[in-house]
Amino acid sequence: MIIKKEENEIIGSWNFDGRTMIKDENCKRINLLITKHLKKIATDQSGWCTLYKNPNDDRFWELVYLQGEMHGDGPPSLVNISSEKAGICVGYITLHAQHPPPKAQWSRINITGNKFNHDFH
Repeated sequence: MIIKKEENEIIGSWNFDGRTMIKDENCKRINLLITKHLKKIATDQSGWCTLYKNPNDDRFWELVYLQGEMHGDGPPSLVNISSEKAGICVGYITLHAQHPPPKAQWSRINITGNKFNHDFH
């Protein structure tokens, strides 16, 4: 399974069939990519931020959940991020794995576009 050079994000979706939520083809593709193709680089303590690298073109991909209002934070998405932002992500994960922030549990790093967001719970 290959990610095309012109792809910058793969957005998963769930569809309700009247009884249950059904994963779309992008959800299935994301699962195949993260289990069979992409190389896992780092995961934060909570497991909500996972950084991957595509061995074919060395681009970095972040597994994110863009619909946080849904149960389980919704369907997965893969977002291409710059190597600079990937370094920030890995540095932050490493730093806080060694020295967790007081009175807060790191739950998610979301690096998309030009934003670097983090949520504490």
